[in-house]
Amino acid sequence: GFEVSFDMEDTLNASGYLGTHAEQSLFAVIRRCDNRGDIFTRSDNAGGIIGRMDMGAVLDCVSRGRMESQTGDFVGGIGGSCQGTLIRCLSRCDLAGRRYLGGIAGQGEDLQNCGSWTHISRGSEYLGAVAGWADGEIRDNIYVETSPEGIDGISRIGQTKPVSVSTLLAESGVPEDFNTVTIRFVAEDRTVQIRQLPFGSAVTQLPEVPSKGNNTWHWDDPGNDGVYSDIVISGSYSGPASTISTGEAVAQFLVEGEFYEDQILSVTPFDPKEKNENFLGAYRLTVSNYEGMLLIRMRSDSAVKLYRTDESGEWEELPFEADGQYLLFEAPNGSGILCEQYKSFDWRLPVIGGAVLLELLLMLTRKAVRHQKRKRMT
Repeated sequence: GFEVSFDMEDTLNASGYLGTHAEQSLFAVIRRCDNRGDIFTRSDNAGGIIGRMDMGAVLDCVSRGRMESQTGDFVGGIGGSCQGTLIRCLSRCDLAGRRYLGGIAGQGEDLQNCGSWTHISRGSEYLGAVAGWADGEIRDNIYVETSPEGIDGISRIGQTKPVSVSTLLAESGVPEDFNTVTIRFVAEDRTVQIRQLPFGSAVTQLPEVPSKGNNTWHWDDPGNDGVYSDIVISGSYSGPASTISTGEAVAQFLVEGEFYEDQILSVTPFDPKEKNENFLGAYRLTVSNYEGMLLIRMRSDSAVKLYRTDESGEWEELPFEADGQYLLFEAPNGSGILCEQYKSFDWRLPVIGGAVLLELLLMLTRKAVRHQKRKRMT
């Protein structure tokens, strides 16, 4: 054993500590270990049983879970980087990393009589169902037929062989639950349900959780992809929103009321049968799973006229109030709203014209008075 201080995420080369004329040898064996946890590393060497192995052997071990390197290489279901021997090991894994990813070893040497069921969710090169790369004594390894195959995408005769799921599960030593993943649904630190799904299946149904007053429980989105390791799905309670919008940076339409997560405002432009030269636009406003009146805010200049239509097709003028840059009005859900430019009579022109005429009259009157005074003086 070596009592040294080192970074747990660093690359530790045990063979580098041995002198060139060592009189004793090191031999390490890991036997019959079972991993069901997910493994995450920042850099290289992520493995279900071992990260990096410079010597020794791993025998009869099983690993199930997700093995992931955030930015590094060498990710494997059993071992990340292995210079020793892996014998009769089983792996059912989801792998993510950069390079050298494999169901048994990311990079290996001696691989014998191992079996793997592999899914690679992220990786660029040296990818394999059994190993990303291996160049030692390799024989009699099997894997569930998938892509990429075998070692570095190639199924080598006598070394790796694709088989069906049922063939792999029938092998000696395969655990009974090797083909399933566990989904645990947790609401506020309470396990609501535990569900077993086949490896790679998607979560299509979510259990119900009772509401608390107006607050309803919403599960986090499990996504549409398959599940390849045991996961926990949680969520949170949320109350109704008082306002929903059309989603622009500056919303063109907003509606006010009591809306829940599954209720969405959709605004659909349409072309009315009757329109004139003042026509600006027509829109149908609908909130899904909602009945009743909508209090609507529409971004617009107030110099417009609004009209509303329903299924009958008749138009009627819609009263509104100006509130800043928005027009505020009510309309039933699903109504069509038509907007026209409103050209009102501008009283400023006649007022200005009258003022000019009055000034002219005053000027003429003063001129006439001065003329009369000169005549009397003469």
